[in-house]
Amino acid sequence: MPRYLPVRELEKVNESSILFVKIGSKDMAMFRFLLEAYDGLAMMTIIEPKTTLVKILYSPHEELRLFSALEAMRELISIENMVNPF
Repeated sequence: MPRYLPVRELEKVNESSILFVKIGSKDMAMFRFLLEAYDGLAMMTIIEPKTTLVKILYSPHEELRLFSALEAMRELISIENMVNPF
């Protein structure tokens, strides 16, 4: 009997997906803390500190998991999805 379950192979992806969000100015530290708690789900970069615009990089394979995490975070902090501002 095998000790491990077989791993499903994922299709290869050449680039990360990008999502832009606007975080409430008082919620930035909490957002960073919560995102890091998801252990490698995504990486964030603050694009504009004054407007609290954040770029989130994530694997397309993790899109559903990321959006679920963001919905859960919305119960605690202010998060607004943004269209690509550039």
